[in-house]
Amino acid sequence: IALDLLETGIKIRTGQFINFKNDPFLTPLYTYDRFKDLVKTIFNPSKLPDFKRNPVKEIIPTKSVLSKEEIERFLMKIAHLLEEEQLYLDANLSLKILADKIDLHPNKLSWLLNEQVGKNFNEYINSFRLKAFKQKALDAANSHLTLLGLAYESGFNSKTVFNAFFKKIEGMTPRAWVKSKQ
Repeated sequence: IALDLLETGIKIRTGQFINFKNDPFLTPLYTYDRFKDLVKTIFNPSKLPDFKRNPVKEIIPTKSVLSKEEIERFLMKIAHLLEEEQLYLDANLSLKILADKIDLHPNKLSWLLNEQVGKNFNEYINSFRLKAFKQKALDAANSHLTLLGLAYESGFNSKTVFNAFFKKIEGMTPRAWVKSKQ
């Protein structure tokens, strides 16, 4: 039955079967002649591309998704929303929500952040949240609040995301960072 399913999956080109000969779950089938015949048929050198005769062409970068003027305009809109309106404090902020606020398709916003800012959406937004957290954590008026509470007030919506991002940026736990600043 296993070989029947494998042959059917290969015939209909199911993605899970694309590299079946290296699948460790199929190791028990390696000794069967049907399996060996499948490998010979599918991975026959005559069916594989000849990279010596037809080398892979160099990928030429396509033109920018946005013009320079659009890039500047959208970056200014984003800066205003994040720095002035502190939109990052909204724990439900998503790429789509931010894209809607600046009237830009989410895919283009993702490209803009990755290519022009050098960060993906989560890294970019969490950097604002981290800065807000640090200010709140060092403010004596907030000493009655827990660090996690301050993280939530700074826009983080997950303890795990907050701790992982903090450690990635600062190289230490939030508690150790606060103690080092006192």
